Amino acid sequence: MYLPVEVLLQACHTFAIEADSVKSYITEKKQIPYMTITTDYSISDQGQIDTRIGTFIELLQHLFFVLISLYLCYGI
Repeated sequence: MYLPVEVLLQACHTFAIEADSVKSYITEKKQIPYMTITTDYSISDQGQIDTRIGTFIELLQHLFFVLISLYLCYGI
């Protein structure tokens, strides 16, 4: 079973204009979980980013177990 993981790192807010179209393509067309992190590159938002990434990883783990269960039960 192939479970794609894609990462898009953007270093300039100028390219954030395309973020909505990228998000819609990834989530709707490819059906891949997507997360956007906006930061001011200071250490003050490190805790919030850690929490968001941890939650996103938990979501991915849950989806993985659901997909494995469907595959094992129904061969989907």
